[in-house]
Amino acid sequence: MNIKYIRYTFWFLSLVLIIGLWYQYKESLAPTARVHNQEGTQMGSLNIGGPFKLKNQDGKTINSEDSAHKVRLVYFGYTYCPDLCPLALANITQALHLLKRDKDRVETYFITIDPKRDTQEKLKEYHSNFHPNIHMLWGSDETLKPIMDAYKIFAQKVEDDSMSDYLVDHSTFIYILNKKGEVVDVMPHTTPGNEIFRSINNQLFQKH
Repeated sequence: MNIKYIRYTFWFLSLVLIIGLWYQYKESLAPTARVHNQEGTQMGSLNIGGPFKLKNQDGKTINSEDSAHKVRLVYFGYTYCPDLCPLALANITQALHLLKRDKDRVETYFITIDPKRDTQEKLKEYHSNFHPNIHMLWGSDETLKPIMDAYKIFAQKVEDDSMSDYLVDHSTFIYILNKKGEVVDVMPHTTPGNEIFRSINNQLFQKH
């Protein structure tokens, strides 16, 4: 076999390998999250999340980027939700209680998907049912849409003649963000508080 042909083949394959390793390295730099389906089994990774600035139940402007170097938890829902949101918030509340003193190293956000009904007053009333460290956030449809898009949130109004008011069919995932603000864990709303606590705790003591 021609020596020159072997040499060219070797250099070509080496170049392909180097390019492949480079792209793999670039992909590894993108923030990814462990994603679970509603039954809690791992589904893969997604690039999701982003910063936001909204008002809380006390009318205070909350900028998620002000929470740099803190672990964050984000959940989207609405106060008129009959079962899913109360369960998620109860599990989150349990996790925050388990954190004890470390709870102040975590920022927790409940973001409404129903701004028409979830006024500041309504959120303040709802807030009293759960852990005091949870920020109940609201804003206009225009403000909320890009945030919901960034977190891949589905929300659709459900109306029926048999109901006196509408419900909202929506995504019910709990998002855990690391100290860099990257989503690193996505769990179903049914996740027990001790498992949410474990995920948060892992990030609190993660060396970056």
